[in-house]
Amino acid sequence: MIPLSTIVLSTLFFSLAAVDVVLASIRVNRTIDDQRGDNVTGYVPLYFPNEDWNIGQTCTICAICSGDPIDPTQVFDGTWHDTTYLPGNDAERIILISFTGHAVYVFNMVVNIIIPGGVVTTTDLAFYIDNDYMASFSHSPPSNNSQPSVFYNKLVYSNDSLEQGEHTLQIRSSGNTKALTLFDYVVYSTFEDEAQPSPSSQLISELRFPTQSCDSVSVSSLPAFLCTTPLLGPQVPRKRSHNIGSIVASVMGVVAFVLVYTFILRYCYLRSCQPRYVHHCHGSRPINVRIYSILDALSNRTLF
Repeated sequence: MIPLSTIVLSTLFFSLAAVDVVLASIRVNRTIDDQRGDNVTGYVPLYFPNEDWNIGQTCTICAICSGDPIDPTQVFDGTWHDTTYLPGNDAERIILISFTGHAVYVFNMVVNIIIPGGVVTTTDLAFYIDNDYMASFSHSPPSNNSQPSVFYNKLVYSNDSLEQGEHTLQIRSSGNTKALTLFDYVVYSTFEDEAQPSPSSQLISELRFPTQSCDSVSVSSLPAFLCTTPLLGPQVPRKRSHNIGSIVASVMGVVAFVLVYTFILRYCYLRSCQPRYVHHCHGSRPINVRIYSILDALSNRTLF
């Protein structure tokens, strides 16, 4: 025989336990390197047309190459992809990246000097999420060849308003503008179960960036939460962060379920415990005798 109070409390306990599973998710930042790919899933970006892209750090035919003017120690993981788009006969340059998350940040190297001999150093990019155009980025070096000659870890696109889920990012170079693309890496934010942390998941402050301050021109456009001084440092404890929409929906669903379930049990319970009367004859005058009271039923009645 199980008391009604035990059933209700057990239902509430397991419902709250389900909510706690939802709250156990935490926000993490993952990196997709241009060459080594996603540090958790292993996904590697796709480049189109493949034959028109070069691995920057080993390229021997690139005008913008390692050591002149690029310092490979300033590049994430020492790798980047290089291509130059020329209007007319050239095919559109595309980088295709898939990820599961709710925010994404694209980092390139951007050349800030004019190089003699007609070398293209202009940057002109367009960004698409799930085949929808989102934004563009362009930069033309000043005529006075001001410093620095190259912007490293340059945030060229960010979007922190995506729904949590699978997304496809396209980085395109096309149109009527000559453009150089030096792609370095992408950072995206996602939620993962705190009970199953991945050793590869890390905050942006754990990335192997060169030490520099937030006032540096190369990171001046970073969102505040991505900006850390120095960027190379000890591991920072991850903070709990939740998908508010999922949490609210889950909590409301659990509360509604508990209330409805409790109401049904109580209704059936009280209905079965209504006072019952029997007729006894006392001489010629019948009287009603109350057998159970509601209060007695609530304190003593059990189910099953």
